[in-house]
Amino acid sequence: MSMRLLLARHGQTDWNDAGKFQGMSDIPLNALGLEQARLLAERLKNEKIDVIYSSALKRAHKTATIVGESHSIGVVPREDLNERTYGKWDGLTEEEIRDQYGEDFDAYCKDRYDVAPTEGESIKQITQRVAAFLEMVKGEGGTVLVVTHSGTLRGLLDGLLDYSHEEVANLRFKQTSLTSLTIVDGKVVLDFVNSTDHLRGSE
Repeated sequence: MSMRLLLARHGQTDWNDAGKFQGMSDIPLNALGLEQARLLAERLKNEKIDVIYSSALKRAHKTATIVGESHSIGVVPREDLNERTYGKWDGLTEEEIRDQYGEDFDAYCKDRYDVAPTEGESIKQITQRVAAFLEMVKGEGGTVLVVTHSGTLRGLLDGLLDYSHEEVANLRFKQTSLTSLTIVDGKVVLDFVNSTDHLRGSE
């Protein structure tokens, strides 16, 4: 069996723009985020997408819905694709986190894979959370689009590719970036990662 798995991050929110950690806070797309989602839909308009899954959070679900409308496909929201919780860090900037949770932040910076934010979720825990979803998707075939969050994207790629923990922790995903993987008989090939060609200077 062969399939193509497309992974996209959601569009921009006001908290993204302000440099705040969002986590499970349900912040909607801003005007730029809506435009980024439209440009992602334009990029994918000629793809034959069979199913679209998204995080249940507004910013990802709206991004996925805009893509789905151009294919006349509904979006299946899944809570296991939600962003990692940053716990006490939700809504704070990095500077504020350093001031309020300095020791925790230092430990997190030394090991971003295993160490969780204060009362939050580590990348390792996200990888465990999305494992059942990946097993389900691998059995579907066709082309599957998943619209989610940067933390969740790290967990998904951690479950798919032979990356080291450090490589996974250092992955960065821009708003509405697209990552493509081909899976043939269980073998995963990375086609490209974090592509934003569709944004054309709108970032």
